[in-house]
Amino acid sequence: MNIGIRNETAADYRIVEELAREAFWGNMNHPTCDGEHLLIHKLRNSPSFVPELDFVAEVEGNVVGHIIYSLAKVMTPDDREIEVLNFGPLSVHPNYKRMGVGSALMRHSIAVAAKLGYRAIIFYGHPDYYPRFGFRRASRYGIVSADGGSWDALMAMELYKGALDGITGRYIEDEVYEVDPEEMAEFEKEFPHKEPVQLPPVEILTNQLPERVKQTFAQHGIKYISQLQRFSGAELLNWDGMNEQLLAKINGILSQLGQPTKLPPSSYILQLAELGVRYPVCSLIRTKAGISLYRVESEGKKFILKVFEKQEDARKIQNYLLLSKLEIPTLPLLGYTKNAILLPDVETCDEYRLGKESDV
Repeated sequence: MNIGIRNETAADYRIVEELAREAFWGNMNHPTCDGEHLLIHKLRNSPSFVPELDFVAEVEGNVVGHIIYSLAKVMTPDDREIEVLNFGPLSVHPNYKRMGVGSALMRHSIAVAAKLGYRAIIFYGHPDYYPRFGFRRASRYGIVSADGGSWDALMAMELYKGALDGITGRYIEDEVYEVDPEEMAEFEKEFPHKEPVQLPPVEILTNQLPERVKQTFAQHGIKYISQLQRFSGAELLNWDGMNEQLLAKINGILSQLGQPTKLPPSSYILQLAELGVRYPVCSLIRTKAGISLYRVESEGKKFILKVFEKQEDARKIQNYLLLSKLEIPTLPLLGYTKNAILLPDVETCDEYRLGKESDV
């Protein structure tokens, strides 16, 4: 499927608003649309709107996806305002979800934003989806919500190395993101009638889990399965009664229901995000005994990522660090986390290569 991306034009406005309405109908805990189409409508007239980063995705001449950016800021403790980008909604028509449309819009818009010289992107979103593009928890940079909260759904990405070094504070987005329910109801009258969705109750999931975990879900106010999109796999693991075995079971149930699954902390996606690798393209080389090798391409560079799923295997990372400290010849360690190491891909890199007999 060929996906074309271009800037939105005035002729697309109503098409995009209808698209967003369809994309978000029955999302989270809302049986209808929560106002994403109204938000897009209002953002275009906001001073924070960034028209250069307003894109639609087309397939065979039809608009099937859309992304919109606006300016936001980080208020530092000494009252400085640091300008950053915010994006959203990211809308994909239901008939084209899981077909690469959202990924194409993300990769294209991030690349353009970097080329335009913006510092960083900070936003609220699905904490188990967006790390695949290189987003990580904003709290890693010392950035929290406007009221001082810290959740994995608040994510950030530097658009150049060191862009957020030394920048801490409260993230503040445009007030237009506070949708007025009455204004939303009035705007909705402009669109054809659509029946509310029957949201899948969380009991479909929790009835297959221990009673203790079931109570924990209730304590967190989870009534519908789709509400789990607000929380990362790591956050769920911190809930009372949860463990990695139960997270795997939950993922199996979510997959059967066609719902997004949760990332375990050792996921290669999270490792790459922690390593600062932006919008990577990955392919699995092999997996054996809990150790996985991935070939990674990012921004024209190629790497090898080695992920250790078991903590006891992750000790090998320390061995690698010790070899480097002792100046024993090894491939250069480009980065590491608690669960992974990043190495150059010697098969494609001009700077490094595997040894040959003639080298002796």
